[in-house]
Formats: sequence, C-alpha cells, structure tokens
Amino acid sequence: MAWAGPLSTTDFLDLHFRLSTIPGEARAFEIWALRKPDDPLGIISSCATHLRDAIVSRGKGVRMTGAVVISEIFTDPEYRTRGFAKLLLKRVQDHFDKRDDLDIDFTVIYGNGSLQWYRKLGWKPVTATQLTINVERFQTCAECENELEFLTLQEVCNIADCDVNVSKLRLSKAQGPKTHIQLLPSAFLARRHLYRSALLAYKLRQGHTYNRHHGVSILEDEATEVSAWWVHDFQNSRLMIGRLFLTRLNNVDELVVEVLEAAMEEAARRGLREVVLWDPSPQVVVAAMTIWDK
Repeated sequence: MAWAGPLSTTDFLDLHFRLSTIPGEARAFEIWALRKPDDPLGIISSCATHLRDAIVSRGKGVRMTGAVVISEIFTDPEYRTRGFAKLLLKRVQDHFDKRDDLDIDFTVIYGNGSLQWYRKLGWKPVTATQLTINVERFQTCAECENELEFLTLQEVCNIADCDVNVSKLRLSKAQGPKTHIQLLPSAFLARRHLYRSALLAYKLRQGHTYNRHHGVSILEDEATEVSAWWVHDFQNSRLMIGRLFLTRLNNVDELVVEVLEAAMEEAARRGLREVVLWDPSPQVVVAAMTIWDK
C-alpha cells in the first residue's frame, strides 16, 4: 500500500514555485501571512487565495463572474485563540474588496470543522458530502486496463471545456428568486491539479508508480459520455476524483458504475487505499452502492 510522509520545507517551497510557472497561475494564486515584525520568516498565521471563474444565476440566465477561494488557513499553535487568523482573513477580505480590476461576487473558504468560527466572520457554513470507496479488497484485472480508454492531459482539458459549457446550460435552467452560484470546473483548474499531483509524486519518490493515467472516458454513443479525471494522493493513500462529467443525466447508471470501477482499478494498481469524490450526485451514490452490493 502506498503511503508517503509530509514534504520538507525546501520541497514545499519548490513545489509552489514550480506551480507558479503555470500560465495564469501567478495572477490566480497568492499566499498571505502575518509575520513577526522582527522576523521575516516568523509566520504567525497564513492562508492561500485562488482566483476562480464562476457563474451566477438569479433565474434569468447565467452571468460569468469571479470568486476567491481561501484555503490552507494556518496559525502557529503558540499564537492560536488570540485572533490572528481573524485579523489575517479580515485584511484579505479588505484587499479584494478594493480590487476594482477584478469582477468578484463571492468568496469561499475551504476549511475543516470550525464552521461556526467562520460564520462569525461573515461566511455561511455549507457542509460537503464525501463519497469514499475502499479498494483494499479490490482485485485488479490486467485485461481491464487494456480495454479502458485512459485520458491524456489534453483530453482532460477538452472534457473540462465541455463540462464548463454544460454547467452553464444546466444552471441557466434554475428557477425562482434564489441566487445560484457555481465554481466552474475549468481546464485551468484541472491542469493545475494534475501538475501538482505529478510534482508531489516526484517529490515523494512515488514517480515510479505515477503514470499518464489522468482519468477515463466511456462512450456509449456520440451523445452519451461519462468521464472522470483524477489525481493520485500518495500522502493520504487515495485517488481523488476531481470531476465526474456526464453529457446526460438519465439512463447512464451503468456507465457511472464502469467509471467508478475504473477509478478503483487505478487506485488498486497504484497501491492506494481508497477512491474519494466530493459532493457526489444521488446518481453517483447509487452507482457506488451497486458496486458495494456486487
């Protein structure tokens, strides 16, 4: 089973430096820190921000906009419960509120269980569901790998572009006075995750197990396709499905099962313990239960 430890400070900094070379990344990603006045490296609290494309619908079609995703919030244990993270987030908020060059409608925090703490700062907690499929007892099949159509990086980007168009179409059908928002599953986002996964595999000395299997696509006909792209998380021994894309929502249950089984096959072959997918649709949950019942 594949497990890997944390990165060294040198590797962590090198990872982010290399990610910053992705076209558009320097503008989209920033790290913020409160530090000690007399020590530039004495970090008290820090976080990261990511600019993301998004869409908004208020029952009258969709509008393109932007969003700020805040993640990796950290406070040195010595300085916790003293309001430093709150001060940092407030300053980050103020910074983006003053950015007239950006069209930003909302911010999102990816956090842990401290949801009530974020509520006090103005964010509304929204819980997320995680689907986890354990593959420890899954038997790999050499013939199955040859039958599957694994995705190249360019194919993942092409599917992401289609996913964005379908997302706009589906959200445009939202009715009623409520405001609906969605972060777009763009090709830029997919490319960043795949590049980061490859860098981590190299840094964690897992390059020998990493290959160009970035996802899988199963076609039933020209109008029916179910695809998924994924990243290998060797630190937590899991295969993370970044996005599961369906060209249609009805009568594709068997194809969803096949895609999930392909992900399980990939995880088992790379020595990973589980397959993880965030916010699965009811359709995907049913497919996972079908696999469980086999």
